[in-house]
Amino acid sequence: MPQAWSRTRPQHRGARRASIGQSAVEFALVAPLLFLLLFGIVDFGRAMFYQNEVTNAAREGARIAILASNPCNTVYGDPGGGCDKTSSPAGPTVCSAIEGSATLISDWSCSEGGFLPTSPRPGWAYVEVDQAPNPSATCPGAVGGTAVATPRSAGNLLITVTIRYYFRPITPIVGALFPSSFYLSSSVCARDEY
Repeated sequence: MPQAWSRTRPQHRGARRASIGQSAVEFALVAPLLFLLLFGIVDFGRAMFYQNEVTNAAREGARIAILASNPCNTVYGDPGGGCDKTSSPAGPTVCSAIEGSATLISDWSCSEGGFLPTSPRPGWAYVEVDQAPNPSATCPGAVGGTAVATPRSAGNLLITVTIRYYFRPITPIVGALFPSSFYLSSSVCARDEY
């Protein structure tokens, strides 16, 4: 019996070494797909987190835009009906409220005549504020380049705040799969109070 055991033992070792080599080859074949899936999950989670930030920022911007004290985007309106007041009352403007509520996004394009660009930069968020022309009109849609001039008109009109964030994946493999024009967007429509 001991002789039979010694004869089979070397054969068992060879099969074990072949099995380890086969596992290494299989892992080498499957690893790129595994890592692509892992990095895709990470970037998808980041995209969802940024989408929540953009949605909350649009909501906060619309909440401020409908107030009678905020007919402008970056400053408070002056008594003469313009948007060039240098001393502003306490509280946020539309743009500062948006930027303050989305702390992950550091690069913003938010101005008085702001519009959604035709050639955006990745990693930037763009704000457009539109206003309906009359009280019976529906929510105005942001179509890029048609942002309403400030100060916005009074008259209980609908205002739409649209934010587009041009998402940039952190992993190069996943980034190669995304077009540079990929964006996360959110629009909120509310009726002004002035």
